[in-house]
Amino acid sequence: MEKKIALIGPNGTGKTTLIHKLLNDEHVQRSPQLKVGYFAQQLEHLNVNQSILDSCKESSSQSETLIRTVLARFRIQT
Repeated sequence: MEKKIALIGPNGTGKTTLIHKLLNDEHVQRSPQLKVGYFAQQLEHLNVNQSILDSCKESSSQSETLIRTVLARFRIQT
């Protein structure tokens, strides 16, 4: 059974730092089954010459149908 959690809290409390540690720090022990998802707020890797759908398809292993469904749930038209 897959479980999901959200990390929430006020600005400046270290949420992003914790996620970065989970993603990048080899000294952090984590379960081999752990899958960390992270959406960067800065969008520094966003290609503004590409549609949101194409951008998502390029960086996702999910099907286009699922990507469209998720985008639609965020009220993003593709």
